[in-house]
Amino acid sequence: MAQEQKPIQSKQESFTSGELEKLSVEAAHNSLKQKEKASNAHESGPINKEQLQSVIDKEAKTSESYKKQAEANNHDTSPHKHYLTHKIKTAVFHQTMDDVRSHLSPSEQRFSKIIHNDTIESLSNLGGKTVARPIGILGGATILVIGSFIVLFFAKRYGFEVPLSLFAALYVIGFVLMIIAEYLYRIVLNIFHKKQQNI
Repeated sequence: MAQEQKPIQSKQESFTSGELEKLSVEAAHNSLKQKEKASNAHESGPINKEQLQSVIDKEAKTSESYKKQAEANNHDTSPHKHYLTHKIKTAVFHQTMDDVRSHLSPSEQRFSKIIHNDTIESLSNLGGKTVARPIGILGGATILVIGSFIVLFFAKRYGFEVPLSLFAALYVIGFVLMIIAEYLYRIVLNIFHKKQQNI
């Protein structure tokens, strides 16, 4: 009787509702078999019915006990979900900054507090996404150098004056052209990837 219950106990790790019903039916079936064995044994010899009934009740588990066991197992093994909110990220960032600043000199600590101010950081991020794009700076510098050589060559040959605003204009033209070229490249790349995914 104890041997029949061992495989049931080893499966208590992960139960579904269907499995719980199946196990309760099996337990009831086993208890019926045990009662039949007891009645057969009673016919062959005297057996105490109360002792037999108490053994059957101990061994046969109800579906409710299986459900409780499964709920306890599911509760213990379910992973805890931790959500990183903006508040948690901000708190961790400030704690890290305080740890880093503790290793700096007092003047460096003041400078770090100024640089890592929320307003200055937001302006810096905005500038990094718009004005200070590396591809734009590279394009502006390239057009500035090439354009300056061409303009200075013709100015020396034909003898006209070159206004300083021309160099700023060349840089701006190169910057804008490279930003436009980057966006066009991204659009073409996205279209190409979409076509490959559809194939």
